[in-house]
Amino acid sequence: MNTSHTTKHRAIITGGAGFIGSYVVNELMQQGYEPIVIDNLSKGKKENIPSGVIFHQVNILDKEKLEEIIEEGDVIFHLAALTSVPESIENPLPYHKTNIEGTYTLLEVARIKKVKGIIFSSSAAVYGNKEGIANENDATKPESPYGLHKLIGEQLLETYNKLYGISTVSLRYFNVYGKGQPETGSYAPVMARFLREKRLGNPLPIVGDGSQTRDFVNVIDVAKANVKALELMEEKKNFVINICGGKEISVKEVADMISDNQTNIPPRIEIMKSCGNNSVAKEKLKWNITIPFEKGIEELLLS
Repeated sequence: MNTSHTTKHRAIITGGAGFIGSYVVNELMQQGYEPIVIDNLSKGKKENIPSGVIFHQVNILDKEKLEEIIEEGDVIFHLAALTSVPESIENPLPYHKTNIEGTYTLLEVARIKKVKGIIFSSSAAVYGNKEGIANENDATKPESPYGLHKLIGEQLLETYNKLYGISTVSLRYFNVYGKGQPETGSYAPVMARFLREKRLGNPLPIVGDGSQTRDFVNVIDVAKANVKALELMEEKKNFVINICGGKEISVKEVADMISDNQTNIPPRIEIMKSCGNNSVAKEKLKWNITIPFEKGIEELLLS
């Protein structure tokens, strides 16, 4: 007799076929949970989902289908989103539909089905162009539709926590990187694009003079932070937590670590400074960086 359903805790992962989502699925499996993936495969890939994991190809706007999948007492990791800042500026409406209406739909199903809690993938984009180190209680001034949508998502979670008692955690990711990151297309993240161009023997395209800074965090550490957030589910509170390396690194510095073959391309609308304080993550999640940036880059260059 198979008793896996009674011995393992279920965990729903929206966007579980995506880059970060698939790492969260793997970390959950390692910790003994039963992950259930919801993904419409618009960005994610079915091959990212480990064999044996229950998978539903569903759009998070499909309320009826979500109600069929989600059960009372579930915990939901909500990663399904459109995630490019520049693309959200050029084409905001699809971002609104997926990132706001999708999150609202999921929260409504969570309320109806009496889920235990939701762990939401938010973003440092909520801070906007902030001088200095970003703390969770700093003013939020998003400068893109994507950043605004993530902030609204956080506010929706806080509201549902207060009104309906759902445990909620918003994890504000800074610049996530790692093996398997999407590297094609004009909106590919800087690290992935640099690695691809090096592999192809092309110059690394540095936007502007490369003085813009980012706070990089490895996807393996991001997945660990998500799973550690499960420990906050018992508190029935709303938490907002930075997930970051706590170190500011310029785009030019990153390029120099990868290749001397570089070229400069015209500047665009983007955040110029980004660095976070991760002390709340250390305190509340008992989380810390296990892969320093230099080691992470080295591993990617060798892979």
